[in-house]
Amino acid sequence: MINKAKNAVPSGSYTPLVRPAIYNINSINTSSEKSTIHNVPILFHGVNKSGSLAFAKALHMAYKESGNIKRFMCRYMQMPAGREEALAQFSQKLEINPILIDHGLFGYEKNYPGAKCVTMLRDPMKRVFSIYYWLLSHHPEKIMGRDIISWVRQDWRTYAQVRQFAFDNRATKTAHIIDQKPIGEMISVAEANFSNNISWFGICELFEASVISFLSQIGINQAPVWELDKRNTAKPKPVAIPRGLEREISELIGFDIAFYEIKKQKFLRSLQGAPYLEDIEKYREKCEQNGNYIK
Repeated sequence: MINKAKNAVPSGSYTPLVRPAIYNINSINTSSEKSTIHNVPILFHGVNKSGSLAFAKALHMAYKESGNIKRFMCRYMQMPAGREEALAQFSQKLEINPILIDHGLFGYEKNYPGAKCVTMLRDPMKRVFSIYYWLLSHHPEKIMGRDIISWVRQDWRTYAQVRQFAFDNRATKTAHIIDQKPIGEMISVAEANFSNNISWFGICELFEASVISFLSQIGINQAPVWELDKRNTAKPKPVAIPRGLEREISELIGFDIAFYEIKKQKFLRSLQGAPYLEDIEKYREKCEQNGNYIK
């Protein structure tokens, strides 16, 4: 029987991992310092086309293998399917420190005592192609026959990673307000919001490090080998993208690239001296053996 709950997320490739290899994080018992996301309710704000589905599927199995499955919630995987149902269940589970993964959660952490918001970021150049070809395949009405340059010129601000953190998702009108502001003001608001309200973030291009970092900080020592998200079959191979096209797009979305690069360097600095550095390398080797290695 198909779940037809309001705002349900489709099934198919959103299904859980099946018997993945598990890496045991050795450093989990040696770190005495507790992070800000240890033993707290967590809202994972999924930036679209940022690797959050692959991350969610790995986290689902990590929570399951460690005996914490009752704490895990993910609308991508219909656990549960409906938005309102998910938020209601999250509120009811606050005492067991649940995690809810969904799009559009930034701002909702303010509704729940002690809750923290986390997220995943992705290289905007990779993300722009991913979004364009996803829309071209699944929602061509949003492309309206435009080539990628025309689409980026006219619509990228709406899809920008920066914009994800420039408004409070509890009130959609705040998105319309920020869209009327100069781009510099939107960036300034996003920077402040991100700094003040994101308690942890990962980097898609540093996927294995992000998995180990997150699991280590929440106190779970089972890290499943992750699975590539292969839904976007229409996206061209990187070698097929002309350099001139990449250069022009990079100039158009420069503000998004700068935002990402600053955060990426901050994430790399957070790894310096971390007790789980050796675990990252060993986990990466295990993932590489399975064909899931992001360079």
